[in-house]
Formats: sequence, structure tokens, C-alpha cells
Amino acid sequence: MSMISFYRKYRPQIVAELDLDVVRTFFERILSSGQVSHAYLFTGPKGAGKTSAARILAKIVNCVKGSEKKLHEPCNQCDKCVSITNGTNVDVIEIDAASNRGIDDIRDLREKIRLSPVAASKKVYIIDEVHMLTMEAFNALLKTLEEPPSHALFVLATTELQKVPATIVSRCIRLHFPNASDAEVARSLTKVAVGEKLQVEEGVFEAIAHTADGSFREAIKVLEQLTLGEGKITLERTQNELGQRGDLAPGGFLQSVLARDADKAFLELKRLEQQGVNWQVFVRGALEELRHDLSKPEVREIAQRLMQAAREMKEAPIVQLPLEILVAEFCSLGEQNSSKQQVVSSQQKKEEKPPEIAGKVEEVVQRWKEVLVAVRPHNHSLEGLLRSTKPVGVVGGKLRIEVFYQFHLDQLKQEKYLRIVEEAIEGIFASSMRLEYVLGNKQPRRIPAPVENISGDVVDDDIVKVAEEIFGKE
Repeated sequence: MSMISFYRKYRPQIVAELDLDVVRTFFERILSSGQVSHAYLFTGPKGAGKTSAARILAKIVNCVKGSEKKLHEPCNQCDKCVSITNGTNVDVIEIDAASNRGIDDIRDLREKIRLSPVAASKKVYIIDEVHMLTMEAFNALLKTLEEPPSHALFVLATTELQKVPATIVSRCIRLHFPNASDAEVARSLTKVAVGEKLQVEEGVFEAIAHTADGSFREAIKVLEQLTLGEGKITLERTQNELGQRGDLAPGGFLQSVLARDADKAFLELKRLEQQGVNWQVFVRGALEELRHDLSKPEVREIAQRLMQAAREMKEAPIVQLPLEILVAEFCSLGEQNSSKQQVVSSQQKKEEKPPEIAGKVEEVVQRWKEVLVAVRPHNHSLEGLLRSTKPVGVVGGKLRIEVFYQFHLDQLKQEKYLRIVEEAIEGIFASSMRLEYVLGNKQPRRIPAPVENISGDVVDDDIVKVAEEIFGKE
């Protein structure tokens, strides 16, 4: 004989038993008004009680105790209420949109909905995870919602409202099921404990509620698992089961990660694994700690990475692997940033170095040939380019050098040439100096005769000399 799970056994059956205060209040308004819409949209996280509430609504509109003019709390005794509770009422149809998401499924629904209820007052369609429907199916459903038969009632449920088309949402009365508060979860657990005659130590319900993430279903599953042990359910046993022991707390791990100490963080993860930590609970606890210090950029980044790891842990072949990846990436990122900062700092210091050579322009001009000689072993062509240049001064901490031909200017501005000349100047004058090449006006000078190229065009002899240096004489 199979056992009924606690969650199914103790799910709410009437309005007064609804665990969420906001939902219970909403249903009480329905009872007092005596009016029911043709379509409702229940939104909220898993385990919040959306399907249970939908079944209670089906009872409200079909219970023999009620009437068209006045609605009552379900009696849970008439054949309509009992069959809905047992899931055997042919006029209450539950559809899982994840498995029946196509247009053919909705067309089938549209055909059948025209038929009057077999025995109940209203035909109730409960479509769970409605966001899973295809767009074609949504369009077909929309037509049904726009012109529903008077005997039909729709209850759409979803955990992802953003995926439901606005046209569907606008045709429904929406009720949001929020995450349950710790007090609401504890109250639900108390109801189960009383029904099962469990002996529970003080503080157990609060400990379970704190890790249930607002889900009644998850909380009741934990309580049921704790009943597998013998005797009274103690707080110590509960904390061990939930990974809430002090030695399983995330503080040490977070300190290591924030310090970017990868070795220490990996050792802590290994220790936690050996202690049998509940990783989902561990990550939740870590996020709780980080929430209080989100003003710091590195804390925000770790929190974001932890949330991503929590999602990946559900499908990871090695549960803690996403956490190990987090450690490796975050800590190595810190090393990279540190190296980059050192480089930037070094460059800034170099750029901020006072222009010691600023008052030595004349000396630079006089010794310019020494710069050419120093450059020659590194690049012969560069020496040729520099022969027709002239240092003219220091502007903005940079040595300004006039170049008289655009061809020369384009060549000298190349990064590889700039670096060679700067190093040569630093070696000669014992001062680091950045260069700035500008195009100047060439001073006329006497030359024996213009040189003609093959085509007969006159070519400046400086350009010819430099070109010969770069490309060779041909």
C-alpha cells in the first residue's frame, strides 16, 4: 500500500485552509460578492499552492451547498466536492501545458468546451504552466477566452508570467501568489505536525521555513524526511539535515573568495563536501550574508556568480563544480586586474615623469646625430627617415620633432619606430621622453640640381635619399 505524501494529504481543501493570507483574502471576497469571473490567472513560484487554490475554486462553483445567487465555503461532503478532491470529477479538467502545448490540444479543448457539464454546474479547466503553450495555441485559447460559454470557467497557472501574452493576461482576473513568509510556512508545518501527531522541538519549524525559499511544498517535504528518523524531531537533527550547523556556514568560504585566495577556497569546498553539506542551502546562506554588503562592487559580482552557480548546480554532474568554477574565475580575474593595474601604474609614472629634457632643446638639436647613430643598429631605414627631421621644442611633456614630408610623417608615427627613438633618446640624455611628430614647412636650400626620375618628373633629393635607404637603389 503506497503512502500519500504529506503535501498531498494536507493540501488546503477549503478557503479557510489556504496558507497564504493574500490568497485567502482574495477568495473570501469571491464568497462575499457571490460573483465569479469566467477566467483567472494564478501567478507565482512553485509550491505556493496555485493548483490547490484552483481546485478550491472549482468546488466553490460546483458545491451543492452554493447557488447561482450565493456562494459558500465548499462543504467537502457532497459528491461534487468529494470527486474534485479525489481528482475524479469529469467536469474539472486539469491540463499540463508542458505536455499539451500545441494548437491541436487547444482545438480539442475548444471543441469539448461547447458541451454542457456532465453533472456539475460549471466545467472548470485548470491549465498548469500555461506559459509553455505555443503562440498558435495561445491564439486559439484567446478566442475561447473572448467568447466563453456560460458554463465554462478557466484557471490558468504559471510560474513565468512574462512568457504569457498580454492579450491572454488582459482577459483574466489575475491573482499573484507571493513567496510564503516564514510565519506562513511555520503555520502550515504546524498543521501537518498536529495531523500526524509528531513530536517537534521548539525552533524546528522556523529552521525549516528559513531554508524553504517561500515554498510550502519544499518545507513539508523536509518535515516528512525528518520523520524517517526515530523519536522526537530535534532542532539539532533538523539543522544537520538542512546544513545549518556552524561548521557548514558559508562565512569562511566567502572570506577566502573575497581575499581571492583560490587555494584556501578550494580546501573549504572540499571540507564542506566531506561534511555532507547541502549545497543549495549553502548557496542560499552565502547570498543571505552578501545581501548586507552589496554596496561593494566585488560583493555584487560574487552574488551574481553565486546565483548563476545555483542555477547550474541543478543540472551539474558534480554538484559543487559550478562553485569551483566561480572560485577559479573570480580569483584569476583578480590576478589579471592586479597585473593590469601595475602596468597602468607604471605607464602613468612614466608619463608623469617631469620633462627633465625640457631645458635642453639646444643640446638635443646639437646632438641629434647621436640619436641617428643610436638608432642605426636597430633599424637602418629609420635612421634614413630621421635625417630630414628637426627637434624644435618640448610641448606638453613631449619632444616635438618637425617632419617635412607627409611620407616621412606617416612612417615615423608607427609604434615600432616611436619606441626605438624614445629608447635611444633615453639612453643618450638619461631622461625618458615621449615624442610628437608634426608636419613642418621645408626651408628652401641650395642644391646642385634637381634629380629626375625615370618618368622625367622632378623629385626632391631628400625623398630620393630616404627612399633609397628604405627600398634600396634600383
